[in-house]
Amino acid sequence: MSAGQQQDPRSIPLRKAFNPIYHKYRSNLETALHRAIPSVEAHETIHRAWQLHQRHQREQRHAELTAMLNKMRNAVEELKKVDEKLFYWATVPRDPRRLIQPEAEALRGTKGSVRKALEARIEGLFPRELRTPTETPSIRGWEENWRPPK
Repeated sequence: MSAGQQQDPRSIPLRKAFNPIYHKYRSNLETALHRAIPSVEAHETIHRAWQLHQRHQREQRHAELTAMLNKMRNAVEELKKVDEKLFYWATVPRDPRRLIQPEAEALRGTKGSVRKALEARIEGLFPRELRTPTETPSIRGWEENWRPPK
C-alpha cells in the first residue's frame, strides 16, 4: 500500500490471524481459547449439551408435526362422514397433464385462446397468462366489459 492509502481497521485482526508472520498473535489467540475452554472435558461437555439441545428441538418439532398430521387426518375423516363427493374431490390424485371432469365441463363454452391458456396451466405454478405488475397503466386502458372466464 502506498502512504496515502489507509487500511480498513476491520481487516487488521484477520490479517494477523491468518498471516504466518504473526505467530505471536496466533499463540495469544490459542491461549485465550484455552482460558475460555480450559480442558478437553469441558469442550466435550459443551458439545454434548449442544447436541442434547438440538435433539430436544428436533423432538419438539416432530411432536408438533405429528399433532398437525393427526388433526388433518381427523378433518379428512370428518369430511368423509359429512359429504362423500367433497371427500372424493379433495383426495383424488391429480394428473397435471389431464383435466378433471368438472374442469373439462367448465371449458366447453370458452373461446380457443382462453381454453388453451387454461389447459396449459400447470397447478402450483405462477400463471403465465398474467402480466407483470407495473407502475403505469395499460396502453389500451381499462376494459369495462371484461368478465373473468367461468
